[in-house]
Parts: sequence; C-alpha cells; structure tokens
Amino acid sequence: MDLLVQMQVKENNKNLAPLSPGEGDGYIVGSSPSGEWAQQAGKLAFFQDKRWVFLTPKIGWRVWINSEATLYVMHTNGWQSITNSGGATGQGDLIGSNGLDLHVEENDHIVTAGMYNDTALNIPSKSTVLAITGRVLTPLGGSRTWKLGVVGGEDRYGN
Repeated sequence: MDLLVQMQVKENNKNLAPLSPGEGDGYIVGSSPSGEWAQQAGKLAFFQDKRWVFLTPKIGWRVWINSEATLYVMHTNGWQSITNSGGATGQGDLIGSNGLDLHVEENDHIVTAGMYNDTALNIPSKSTVLAITGRVLTPLGGSRTWKLGVVGGEDRYGN
C-alpha cells in the first residue's frame, strides 16, 4: 500500500535494474528491459523487502519522477507529464490528490439575439463547480438581465 500512496520513482524509462537499490526505490521500466526486469516493460518496479515488486499501472495513476521533478499521469497512450496531458481544454489543467481532477475552463461567447444563448462549454454531469464568472463586454439591448447556468438550472450561477 505504501507504494501507491504519494507514488514517486527515481527515473523513467529505465531498462536495467540498478546494482545497489535502496529500500523503497522505484522506477518506470522502459520498453526493452533485461536482467531482473526482463518481461516487465512499462511496469512500475519498486525494491521492497530485498526484492523487486512490479505493478501494472492503471489509467489515472499519478507518479512523481524525481529525476525530472515532474508529475506524470497514466493515459491510454502511456505516461504523460501533466503539462502535456491535455484534458478539458488542454489549458490550465491541474491534477489534484486522491483522484480529484481540477480543470480551468475558459470560453469566449458572442451573445446573439434571442431568449437563450447556448455555449460550446459544457459542465459534465455531477461535477462540482468551485468558481464561475461571466462578464459582459458590450452593451446589451432589450432586457437588462442575464443568467448563467446549466440545463435545468438556468440561473444556478447568478443573474
């Protein structure tokens, strides 16, 4: 269990086990491992109780890579640093703890005539919104009010 909590490894893409590993040392095994790590490509290798323990990473696992001082997350196409992981908008994505994903969404929308203006920005079902803001940059004709919300709660975030 200790391996999975605050997971960190010394290096990424390592194909040979170190000669003198320390207790708890971890590595991401490369694509062409040999020796003690043969047949363990792509797995996480941890030295525990004087032997190597191998874990098959699951999508969503996060690991800190000490040699790069970078946090990585496992995607369908392998380990990616969070700065390259994409996500909701590909900008401003943050990876929280305990499986919590935080995303910063930004959307410019031109208001057109009519009672409603739908945007391309969608808030996923069962999401918790920590903060939201809307700003009108040009004068509105007709009604002097506007509402910011979601389907079924058109004024959930104010008016």
